[in-house]
Amino acid sequence: AGEDILSPIYDFGTHTRTQETRHVPAAEFVLVDGIMALVHADLRPVYSLSIFLRVDDETRFRRRLKRDTEGRDRSEQSVIEQWNATVLPFHHSDIEPSAEFADFIVQTQDFDALVDSFGYLTSSAV
Repeated sequence: AGEDILSPIYDFGTHTRTQETRHVPAAEFVLVDGIMALVHADLRPVYSLSIFLRVDDETRFRRRLKRDTEGRDRSEQSVIEQWNATVLPFHHSDIEPSAEFADFIVQTQDFDALVDSFGYLTSSAV
């Protein structure tokens, strides 16, 4: 709508939104990043262009394990349990099928090389 927003801040330690928000100013272009960006049918018409990054299960798991154990203070066992119980099944039932709504699908086994090829992005920003 061309208006500034106050974006919620998520606390990965408690798995909840905090009371804090981050001011996001209105802009001509908005980059929406998220695994569920194409899942919600009401959001898809808003996008001018959509890209689905298709990365194999093993690569996604390795990246998640590293991110969650190093940056979110999770145990390796808790990451493995969550991956098997919810993350992987949800990916296959909801996330992967949403690729059909993308304008482009980029498939890669080397996610880090893909991110590096953008130059201005870092793996923590993707």
